[in-house]
Amino acid sequence: MWQASESAPCLSWRASRGRMGGPRITQRVFTQAWEEDAISLDFYRTYYYANQSFYVPKKFFASIYELKNEELLECSEWEGLWVGTSIRISNWVEKYIGISGDMDGIAQGEQMQFPRCSEGYWWLAPACRGSPQMCIPVLIENRRGNVFLEYMQKAAAWRLPWAISFASNTQFRTRLNETPVIWNHQTPAADYLNLKPVLVQFPSFSKEVYEQGLRINEEPAWPYSKLVARDLERWLPDVREMLQKSWWTVDEAEKFQLESVETSEGFYPDAEEVACSWLRNTRDRWRHWIPSKSTCFAGQGLFDLSTKTFQSNRSEDSVCRTCLPGTHSFGIWDELGSTAECRPCSPGLSQPSVGSRECTQCPPGTFSANLGAVVCEVCPQGAFQDGFGQSSCVQCAEGTTTLIRGATRSEDCECSPGLYLHNITTCRICPKGLECAGGYTSPKQLAGMYAELHDGGFSVFLCKDQQHCPKGPPGTCAPGRVRRGCGSCSAGRQASADGSCAECEPWAVGTWLLLLAMMGAGLKATKWIGKTIRRAALTVAVLGVIFGQVVVCMQSVEAIAQFSLNLTEPAKTLLEILSVFSLNLERFHLSCFFSTESAVMEYSVQLLIYPVFFVATILFWPLFRWIFRMPMPSFNEYFALHGMLLVALLTSLTLIVLQPLQCRGNPNGLNTVRARPDVTCWTSEEHTVMVAMSVAGVLVYPSATLAAVAFCTWQYPIWLKSQAGLQHFDAWSFLFGRFLPQRFYFGLLLCIVNLVTALIPIMMVSAPALQVGMMAVVLWFRQASQCLLWPWRYKLANYNDLALSAGTLLLLNLVCPLLIIDDQDATRLLSILISVSFVALPSCTCFAGMCSLSAMHTAEQFDMFLCHHKSGTGAFCRLMALTLSSHTNCKVFLDSDCLEDVTTIFDTIRFRCRALVAVLSPDTLLRVWCVAEMTTAYRSNIPVLPLYCDDFAFPCEDGLNHLESSWTEGQLESLNSHGLRMEYVKEALRHISSYAHYTVNRKDTLTNQQAMILKLAEPLNLKWIKARDLTSIASRFSGSFSSKLFTDASDARILICSCQDPEVISASLVLQMLVQAQLQQLVHFVRFSSELRQAKVSCPVLVILSKAAFLDAAFADCIVLLFELQFRMLLINDSTFQFPSNEELTRIGSLQGAQALAAFRDLLKIIALALTPTTRMDIVHKQVSLICHRLGDIEDRTPLSPSVTPGSLANDLDSEVEPEFEELAGKPNVETGYVHECF
Repeated sequence: MWQASESAPCLSWRASRGRMGGPRITQRVFTQAWEEDAISLDFYRTYYYANQSFYVPKKFFASIYELKNEELLECSEWEGLWVGTSIRISNWVEKYIGISGDMDGIAQGEQMQFPRCSEGYWWLAPACRGSPQMCIPVLIENRRGNVFLEYMQKAAAWRLPWAISFASNTQFRTRLNETPVIWNHQTPAADYLNLKPVLVQFPSFSKEVYEQGLRINEEPAWPYSKLVARDLERWLPDVREMLQKSWWTVDEAEKFQLESVETSEGFYPDAEEVACSWLRNTRDRWRHWIPSKSTCFAGQGLFDLSTKTFQSNRSEDSVCRTCLPGTHSFGIWDELGSTAECRPCSPGLSQPSVGSRECTQCPPGTFSANLGAVVCEVCPQGAFQDGFGQSSCVQCAEGTTTLIRGATRSEDCECSPGLYLHNITTCRICPKGLECAGGYTSPKQLAGMYAELHDGGFSVFLCKDQQHCPKGPPGTCAPGRVRRGCGSCSAGRQASADGSCAECEPWAVGTWLLLLAMMGAGLKATKWIGKTIRRAALTVAVLGVIFGQVVVCMQSVEAIAQFSLNLTEPAKTLLEILSVFSLNLERFHLSCFFSTESAVMEYSVQLLIYPVFFVATILFWPLFRWIFRMPMPSFNEYFALHGMLLVALLTSLTLIVLQPLQCRGNPNGLNTVRARPDVTCWTSEEHTVMVAMSVAGVLVYPSATLAAVAFCTWQYPIWLKSQAGLQHFDAWSFLFGRFLPQRFYFGLLLCIVNLVTALIPIMMVSAPALQVGMMAVVLWFRQASQCLLWPWRYKLANYNDLALSAGTLLLLNLVCPLLIIDDQDATRLLSILISVSFVALPSCTCFAGMCSLSAMHTAEQFDMFLCHHKSGTGAFCRLMALTLSSHTNCKVFLDSDCLEDVTTIFDTIRFRCRALVAVLSPDTLLRVWCVAEMTTAYRSNIPVLPLYCDDFAFPCEDGLNHLESSWTEGQLESLNSHGLRMEYVKEALRHISSYAHYTVNRKDTLTNQQAMILKLAEPLNLKWIKARDLTSIASRFSGSFSSKLFTDASDARILICSCQDPEVISASLVLQMLVQAQLQQLVHFVRFSSELRQAKVSCPVLVILSKAAFLDAAFADCIVLLFELQFRMLLINDSTFQFPSNEELTRIGSLQGAQALAAFRDLLKIIALALTPTTRMDIVHKQVSLICHRLGDIEDRTPLSPSVTPGSLANDLDSEVEPEFEELAGKPNVETGYVHECF
């Protein structure tokens, strides 16, 4: 039979008869007792203790003392066998005592009563307890406590001389023939089959006795079973069918086990071999067990192997396969008997499992529309189904839906989310700004929205602040707020931080008084600091400028806060604080003094606040004067104060006056003023009045301010040229005093930027994306102009302005994700802006590339690059440039003329020069950049023409190896940063030292020096614009003058005198060439005093003062002779001369003599003009022009009379200087010198 339970993992089929468990002895002991004493040890009566006077069965068994203790379980462990088990030991003990009355056989443990253990290992039955040696040992395996208790009942009931114990292991099994005992044996047990165990039989099994809990009879028979998996019928029904038909006898089963027991040779036959042997010998028996391949069982269906499809009729290729999900097994009959087919589930039914016998109906809320549904589909939202086994769902009426999927009732159909129930009859679309949950609930206004009933529906407006209109029923305002959009506090209430309006506090008036007191105290403190602590005046000025910058920056942030932003705390509160700049009356608690419910009234107060403040500064100044002892300000101070405020607050004032024009759309399609949601734009009377007031405010505030600033900026250069114009500077110092004089226009630029900043949130209120884009452009322009112009007078103010601009731009970038853009037009506009920006990026790159190519074609190319040490050969290089430009078309690169950016000088050598002339003087190699220029030319294969000056010589190899010791670490790092390693430098210098070189003596005559310079240019194959005959070098002058250029001093009309330093001589020769060219007069350079005696006394002398000139003996002789012969002298400072101290003059007198010292002292009384040959050529020309102007018309000059002193001559010459040359005189070109030094 088959048995199953819900919890059992398998099915059990039991044979009709099986073996019983119970005590057993070996066949050898049984046979021995029968043969010797004719005793049948397989019957329980044989062991009856009263019969042992006739026979003694004990002699055929071992004594309890013959067993090994390690094979037995100690008494101390017995109690644990029953603790925690399902055996109810108390019932067993009670039954045992009821049978035997043996109280001595029971021991009391800590937790229960259990069998008493004697001899350390045994429980002794009453029949042999007095003589333990007469007890027959009985061993129980596996510590089976229930078997132990059953054997105790048998021993007591039938007076059996048994000693019962637990076997601790299975070692005793191997010695059962040598040490015979009785043991419990549960068949089948393959280990014992070779012993041929004999069952000791007791009275037959009695169900009544067994149910009373007595175990004195034979044990019930436990049949053999076939165990199979519960799902075997589903997965392998043919195997189940075969197992159900199979059968074996008990003897056959024991034979199988016996064949698997270890033989005498220790060989274990393979179980598969034993099974195969049985199959070969019993073919006729088992072949009927195997079902036909086309006999399908429940859960299966016919499957055609050739077409790989399920079918409904048998064929030659038919087999059985498990039905797939979506089908069920259906039994059919044909001529071969019963089988089954797989049919698809009908609509309304489904089956998710394989091997199913039937399909299930779809429950309410679901459906299946097609054949063969695996699972039922859930009714979608908006439909329901209240029946079983349906193929479709019922749709809800129009405008209604279900809140869930799988609805099971028609009552589940309600208004859809996004609709609301109107007049309890229809569902209407939820207006924008309301939240409609659907169903039968009323709509709620969203936070930041205000809804009111209009024409039977809802009209939704945007609120000024989200906290003003909390989420709730339509028309809900924060406590204390009134009017449409909850934009105003009711009279007697003041705005709170949470958006509500609370009762006014007594300190509201005190706030204003405290503000006025702080203002006066601040003015007083500022004036006191400025007058009392003079050294702090500059700090106060800087702090004032910085404070103004912060105020302007905060107004820009306030303009950004005007955007439509979805802000959260604490950023929302921080930005709301800035609303004080736009004179938000709620922040000043003015509703505590008068009603602000009228939009016109509130706007009027905002417009009049500054005029009231202006009047207050006039009326209350006497009060401040009396309290703080402050003097009355002048008109200019009043004007500067209010001008500064108007310029600084231009952004805020513009935002205020343009408030009526900041109209934004609402969900209902109407436009309202952003600051006053209760004012409808362009259609309401209030808005018309506010617009008129706005126009007047625009004319009074931003327009007038900007016009005044623009006019003053235009007049600024004109005011500088007149004494009357300077009087305006005190009044307008607030505008121009903060900036550098050359950046006077930056105040106008700031006003324009601030005005545009205020216009962006006003004019583009409906386009948030465009607001951000335009604001970014304005801020970028502001930052770029700041970086390029660096306009502020104070360095700290420039850095502060740059930091504030960068911070404002960063803030703009951070608020971009917070923009509220729920409009398709705004999104489309944003996409267009992104596209334009995307296209602009590569366009800018292309434009830059085109400019680079254009610059490459238009960049000036040079024939010669003059590499020189500026302080050592700068004037000589100027002489070279003048000579080459006069006689050839050579384009010379001289850093003082052509260098614009020091970072490009190496590229100029590489790509724009034909050759490099290394003008080598003793200090050239000590200048790291001169060496870098020569190394770059060498490595770029640019010809290098060495020109040795003043006995120059290249250092030896050891000197080259230690060349870097003359440079600093910073200079070496600069070389490395340009890729010029020291090994490259040394290699270049070694090669250049081996080149054929030119030599020039800078103390030689101008003719010889020019000849060497022109010879240097011959390898370049230049086009000569003058004859090579250097004797006609003055042919550039007209008439007979040209032939007299190189005459002696007697022919000269102008003389030049200087010391004999080579660089000063070069400067003198440069001056000679330029003065001759400009005045068209012969100029002679005097080298020795003897030449002065040949010159005409009427000739003016240009005396060049240079470093260490007073130490030159020849120069001292010339100066003495000049004063002796009373020449007219004009002093020239070559920018190296330093006015000597009295100590230095004394030392000079000791060297040159008293007469020379007196001449030097008189010489120093003459005002000197500047000549800087090493600066730009245009400046040199201006300096020479000034010198020529001071010389005047030499034809009208008369010799100095004895009464004319050098000092009077200097005064006379100084009075003739025109104003336009004043700034140039005596002022070297610091910028060019600095550039060369840095390089």
